Amino acid sequence: MKKFGIISVALAALSFNLCAQETEKSVEEIDAYGYWDYGLRLGITSIDDLTARSEGIDESAYIVGLDVDYTKSNWVTTFTLDILVYDDNAKFSQEVEGTGLFNDGERSRASSSATGGFISIGTGYQWIADEGGTIALRAQGGFGAVVYSERSISNCSNCRSEDIDVDGGAFVKLSADKDFGTVTVGIFAQQFLGGDGLDNIYGLRFSSGF
Repeated sequence: MKKFGIISVALAALSFNLCAQETEKSVEEIDAYGYWDYGLRLGITSIDDLTARSEGIDESAYIVGLDVDYTKSNWVTTFTLDILVYDDNAKFSQEVEGTGLFNDGERSRASSSATGGFISIGTGYQWIADEGGTIALRAQGGFGAVVYSERSISNCSNCRSEDIDVDGGAFVKLSADKDFGTVTVGIFAQQFLGGDGLDNIYGLRFSSGF
């Protein structure tokens, strides 16, 4: 339930930020300077089964992230920043002492959660699939890295923590986007070429241009 709450909050924030109308750009401006768009992506990633078992997590995790695209002459470069929310099979608990204004010194028992951070960059070609220019297909290649990954108790400065060793690596990515005017909705499939961590990511993307 905690994971679905995180996704719901992210979606609500997105809908608030996308209420402004996207500025129209001429073909000449796009060809000369390119254009940017930003988005929220939600997905599920598969993790190599040997890695998952050794690290005490399930073979899948949720992803909530942000990405930025730069497009020029049908060439698209994408930067992403994602949070990984693992299904943790090796949770631990610890007695903690409150330090806040209304909880100074009160002791309680808290449980750990398992999360990670993932960044990536990819580039590739975009094809416009309809006469109105509202459907775009993309094929990209790139590299991603898990920059942190751990099991820990949140908001606890002196609590125990454990590293969760999950790797990223080179990937290929296919995606399809549909422009609805104020917002673009897309689907994507991202396949990693290594075998020691993330296997693939499938998800949805909601974006707007600037």
